[in-house]
Amino acid sequence: MSGRLHIRRLPAVRGRARYTVYAGNETICGQTWRTREEAEEWLARTMVPEPPKRRPCLCCGAPFMSTWIGNRLCDTCKGHRLGKDMAG
Repeated sequence: MSGRLHIRRLPAVRGRARYTVYAGNETICGQTWRTREEAEEWLARTMVPEPPKRRPCLCCGAPFMSTWIGNRLCDTCKGHRLGKDMAG
């Protein structure tokens, strides 16, 4: 999943519009809602940020506090040349 989250109105079927949640150009769930407000409520409930989690660094293996699932290098490895190569 990449890109900014947004709610998109889908083409009407039998005269009824539906809404779903997208990240960039990809839907993030198969669910649709009758109103934009229902989709916004689902998004607010579902996308609550997780608290920091202890994860192993993918470079050195040392445990560190990761702020999100994409944060997989410790601060030491982020600043190290090998860590920069791994991070892209």
